[in-house]
Parts: sequence; structure tokens; C-alpha cells
Amino acid sequence: MRHLSYALLATARSSLKSQRELALENLALRQQLAILHHKTKRPKLTKADRAFWVAVCGRTGKTP
Repeated sequence: MRHLSYALLATARSSLKSQRELALENLALRQQLAILHHKTKRPKLTKADRAFWVAVCGRTGKTP
């Protein structure tokens, strides 16, 4: 649940950033994900994580 709260806070905070800042943050997060994929086999998702992705995919119509 803590992760979901952090994600919601980060989303609210990102609405105050410029498009350039968001693009740089996105690039940094993608790099972190690439490193994570190299270091771990597969992270375990909690029920809160799954609920978050179901909600996001339901709104956007896309899969992660």
C-alpha cells in the first residue's frame, strides 16, 4: 500500500513539472528499469501493485 501512496504522490507532483523535466525523469526511470531487468529475474508484485496496474490499464486501454 505504501508503494501505491508514493505513486499517487509522485503523479500529483509531476503535474507541476515542465514537459522537459518529465521527459528527463521518464528517461531516468527507464534506465533504472533496464538495470533492474539485468540484476533480477522477476520482481514479485503485491496485491496493491496488481490493483494499480489494473486501474491504469483500464483507463488507458494499454498493457504495461
